[in-house]
Amino acid sequence: MRFDIETLRLFIFTIEGGSISAASERGSVVVSAVSRRISELERAAGTPLLHRRSRGVEPTPQASRSIGGQRSSWAICRKSTMKWASVETECESWCSCPST
Repeated sequence: MRFDIETLRLFIFTIEGGSISAASERGSVVVSAVSRRISELERAAGTPLLHRRSRGVEPTPQASRSIGGQRSSWAICRKSTMKWASVETECESWCSCPST
């Protein structure tokens, strides 16, 4: 099972956009990859997280109950990532270390 920040991000984008294709566009990831990640997430959760409709998706009650916590987790991860990027930029500005 691959549950990582990218899967979480794409799942949130899917719910917010109302479709896997909207999440694909917003996340700059092909539709099949978004669909696969969500299917893996559902398999790991042991329950469907989205109702697939002809014109998009809707979160199941389980997904609706957990989306607030998922958004919080994603925000924390984004903040941590931005902090590390800031540290790397600051280091490059005062040291002669080659960037990797």
